[in-house]
Amino acid sequence: MRLRRFIPIAAGIACLLALAGCSGHSLPTEPLPGAGTSGKDAHDGPVLVGDFLVTYAGRTYDGQTTTFRWNVSGADLEPGLGWFLVELPACAPEPVAWEPAEHAIFVTVPEHDVYGAKWLLGADPQDGVGRPYALTFAGEVAEGQVRTVLRSVDGTTLGEIPGPCAGTQVPRFALAGTVFTDADFDGLQGPQEGGIPDVDLEIATAAGLVETVRTDHQGRWSASLAAGEYTVRIGPGTDGAFNASLAELFNPTTPLEVPVILGPDTTGIDFGFTPNAEQIIADLEEGVILADGENLDWWRRQAYAAWRISGGEDGKPRSQLEGYYTPERMLGFIAAIEAFYLPDPYTFTPGNELQDAYHKLRAYPLNPAQKLYRELLVSEFNHVSGRGLAGVDPALQGVLIAWGETLLVQADADKANTDLLGAVRIFRGINTGGGGSIDE
Repeated sequence: MRLRRFIPIAAGIACLLALAGCSGHSLPTEPLPGAGTSGKDAHDGPVLVGDFLVTYAGRTYDGQTTTFRWNVSGADLEPGLGWFLVELPACAPEPVAWEPAEHAIFVTVPEHDVYGAKWLLGADPQDGVGRPYALTFAGEVAEGQVRTVLRSVDGTTLGEIPGPCAGTQVPRFALAGTVFTDADFDGLQGPQEGGIPDVDLEIATAAGLVETVRTDHQGRWSASLAAGEYTVRIGPGTDGAFNASLAELFNPTTPLEVPVILGPDTTGIDFGFTPNAEQIIADLEEGVILADGENLDWWRRQAYAAWRISGGEDGKPRSQLEGYYTPERMLGFIAAIEAFYLPDPYTFTPGNELQDAYHKLRAYPLNPAQKLYRELLVSEFNHVSGRGLAGVDPALQGVLIAWGETLLVQADADKANTDLLGAVRIFRGINTGGGGSIDE
């Protein structure tokens, strides 16, 4: 499920209602002469949703805009209201104004999979007068049935009330792309260049609304929107997003903002980034980024001990080998490493994995690619054993490891512009604590 969130980004957005002769966010409270109206509340009455009464106050069409109104009042039951949401179904356009004008966001409630206008306003359960809410749309929008969600300290409650639906489906088009690590700096996502997860992108509409979408575990993002002009950009990010680390520790290889005319479908809106090696290394050396990874020698001894134990050549009971992983545990680490990101660069001979691991860690590197091969393998052992970077975005280490594997595959294909030595320094800093080891 895709999380959607809209926020107003311009104080003058309600000027879209200028074609109706209004200004600001004010909404008509009475229909104009000859305007269509319906008063469904006259015969349906209020709906009890959780501990609150939601009353539909009717639909007004003034010839140019359509407004729907509701009132939420307390039912004299504790606890109080936390927020109120009205669904915006796919058959309805995005609203051009709303009341209250402040404290409103447009978001999906994941537990009920309902997307709509959400007012972050509390209300007292003894409030018998209630609080009015309204949504205004350009053009004529027919009345339908929509869902509503109310939140109290006891949780959320789902209900159904009259609300907006255009009667005919508004065509929707796909808008999609990827945020990826651009290891070769060419601005295009190659077959080995992995995506960056948990990045928030903002899709700004011509009406001044912003939809936020987040990349999945493969760095892909998508939205389904009405035809129109949009601007897609990397935003500041919401809670849990990778955006802060992306801004601080990566350099873009593509524009950070892309204009789009949607309709038909538009895909391939991609954003490339490459790690800022100098910044990451400096942060590791200065202790801005802390690390508790074990170094090459430590993991080489672990692989050797597990290999000898598995062959019965150590001459000691396993209980006497304190500080060493069992062969079974090391084999588990190796299996996890083989499953990382790309089929290459790390493969191990079935039945001989421990010996392979030891020899990979023991081999003397003759060039930067071989140095990276060995140091990255150490980082991957740290990663699967719960070590490495600490006190920073937990996704950072995985993104860096995926980038490192891409560098190795591209180096094997003789691709240029790969910063192998910079990558070696990054992973060595992770494996030795840089200058800011946690142990210090």
